[in-house]
Amino acid sequence: MNKLLLSFSVVVLAFAAPSFGATVLDQQSPFAGFTLNADVDSLVWQQEVTVGLLGELVRIDLYVSTPGSAQVFINAGSPWQSDAHDFTTTLSTAGTGWVSIDTSLAGLNFGVNDRFVIGVDGTGGGLWLGGNFNQPDGLYDRGELWLMGSVHSAGNYDFAFRTYVPEPATLLLLGLGAVMLRRKR
Repeated sequence: MNKLLLSFSVVVLAFAAPSFGATVLDQQSPFAGFTLNADVDSLVWQQEVTVGLLGELVRIDLYVSTPGSAQVFINAGSPWQSDAHDFTTTLSTAGTGWVSIDTSLAGLNFGVNDRFVIGVDGTGGGLWLGGNFNQPDGLYDRGELWLMGSVHSAGNYDFAFRTYVPEPATLLLLGLGAVMLRRKR
């Protein structure tokens, strides 16, 4: 019985870790001055992201320039994608600035240099997103922004986005704690 309880506890901790553990920034393309119209029905944007840190994608942030709503999705792989989404949600906001989207329950696990897309599907909800020009030194330069199946302006722009994974030390401590509990037994 105790072995079963211990095994169950380890499984619960392993799956719950991202929800209560600290997170670290993986990739970012901060807002630097232009806006993308996500307001028009059937207007679909896809931002390619190349993963820098091994782990589960637990959160993304997008910069909203004009309040409104749109469908946001994530798909593993490279752009352009039109298949079923690996994660989808409605982003609705009454304000501007950085908006966080919790992806921790989607089970999106990536390795270093894997690619995925952050997509925005216009719903006529008035939403505009912020973005930046690709620049060296400090801004994300390993992805492309796509609009309706083509690279937008030869890849000179990106969404303003940030991606987060669980802090490796948090997961390591949880794993060590589980091992110690089992050892003590």
